[in-house]
Amino acid sequence: MPTNNPGIVKHKRDRTNENFSKRLQTVINRCGELAQFNADVYLLVRRGKIWEYKTLKCDCWPLSSKKIENHYPLPIRKTSAELISKEKEEKKKKVE
Repeated sequence: MPTNNPGIVKHKRDRTNENFSKRLQTVINRCGELAQFNADVYLLVRRGKIWEYKTLKCDCWPLSSKKIENHYPLPIRKTSAELISKEKEEKKKKVE
């Protein structure tokens, strides 16, 4: 940030934790909105600490990996790498 004294340079404060907390709260709120449509939601976030959000208050939720693999219809799984590549493809289409 520029100041009146050219010899002094102010640095922006690191707001990583604040931004993360806001994003996490937004995601949790969205999970709550999904639950209003009779969806069972489970969210686990690990960043040093672990945050867990689930709509069912029983030990049966979340489902075990074995139950998920045997579930029909088959589960739809997404990774962050898929989302990033999708964003890149969309940017290329906009440029063309």
